[in-house]
Amino acid sequence: MEEFLKQAAEAGLKIKTNFPLCSVTTIGIGGPARWYCEITNVEQLIRLVALTRQFNVPFKVIGKGSNLLFSDSGFDGLIVHNQIAELSLLPEKPSQKTPPPFPEYLSQANRTYQPVLVQVASGMRLST
Repeated sequence: MEEFLKQAAEAGLKIKTNFPLCSVTTIGIGGPARWYCEITNVEQLIRLVALTRQFNVPFKVIGKGSNLLFSDSGFDGLIVHNQIAELSLLPEKPSQKTPPPFPEYLSQANRTYQPVLVQVASGMRLST
């Protein structure tokens, strides 16, 4: 595993060892991950996943940590913490289906609504 850490460092990836997972979940529980790495762009993610496959390292990718529970015994692998916080409005694709009606509380006489397709990276805060 030393070679895995060496190549990760050469790729500019900062991998921490024995990282407490309780610090990355909103609930605040979880034991240590053997390795932990924050990524900030897609290229880092691609390189890191390639290294995990090359060295047969088990890994999990997490976002902001909502609705996550980690065991107190931790995770014997790599936790990839996605910090990519991108949001894109995508062009609406024509649909043959009629959209479902809005709930009554949204159906106000003087308002019109247009569907919007949004692509959100898992590093984006839900409130955003």
